[in-house]
Amino acid sequence: MEPIRFAIIGTGQVASRHLGPALCKIEHARLCGVLSRSHTRGEAFLKGLSVQGRVYTKLDTLAQDPSIDAVIIASPDALHAAQAITLMNSGKHVFVEKPMATNEHDALAMLSTRSAAGVRLQVGYHLRYHAGHQWLRQQIASGNLGQLHRISMNWTYQMNPEDSPWRARGELGRWWVLSALGTHLIDLATWLITGDESGCPEIKILSSNAIYHQRDEQALISMAFTDGPLVDMFVSGITRKPRTISVQSKTTEILCTETLGARGAGVITLNGNPVEFQTVDPYEQELRAFTRAIETNSPCVPGALIGLRNTRRLETATSWRTP
Repeated sequence: MEPIRFAIIGTGQVASRHLGPALCKIEHARLCGVLSRSHTRGEAFLKGLSVQGRVYTKLDTLAQDPSIDAVIIASPDALHAAQAITLMNSGKHVFVEKPMATNEHDALAMLSTRSAAGVRLQVGYHLRYHAGHQWLRQQIASGNLGQLHRISMNWTYQMNPEDSPWRARGELGRWWVLSALGTHLIDLATWLITGDESGCPEIKILSSNAIYHQRDEQALISMAFTDGPLVDMFVSGITRKPRTISVQSKTTEILCTETLGARGAGVITLNGNPVEFQTVDPYEQELRAFTRAIETNSPCVPGALIGLRNTRRLETATSWRTP
């Protein structure tokens, strides 16, 4: 079987540190090009991955190139929808980083285009592909933990508006820490509890921007699942504390420490006893899943419907913001 020929849009940290290196590990995939506003940055990106490929500076040129089968979109959030729609209309399969779009209207347009074009569309929620989180999902789904009472998640890091200016302000983004971290946790909690099969929880968001006065710097997110647990999440870009997931039932507590992030590592305990799991690159695993979906013409996980759901939740959840 010929390898699937990929291009990447964007040369930022997610593309250069995670998605690009992960793609290069996949036997049935080949990175053939990158789209960048700067030809020099595009060349540097490919060189950093030891890839001989083409640098595109115009989206239409990439979309019309018959030598490209699929495209990874790792551009600023507000560009996702227009780029994905152009590419899918040209017959390209698309992997788009989260969030899929910055409003429900655009997400619905992406879903409609995917259906009309008959291509694959996957959304980048890599935490689902962490081996420890997959073990946790199996424990919940099997009923081994009994009736869950509460899930609590904390994901924080220290940032500065100048480190991600398009997220902090301007037209290229809509959310800051909710886009970088919050949408991941919303997706992860829903998948852990329901497996995407059912359940539409009530969700509320309380956010604060009292330090830098730039969009959402911290946020509390609450979710209430029908006949399920209460979920509380805290995401912050102004402090760095241990990153944790606590899953509690009447007799059991599972604690995941430092599993939230890019490395696929961390520590998991079940009632204080260590749980063994394999450390694997979750970015590589999600791109392997995307490649298989293209090869077998099967649904992507998570696909466009999940991306739409998560976009709608960020957009419509009741949100209060401090001045």
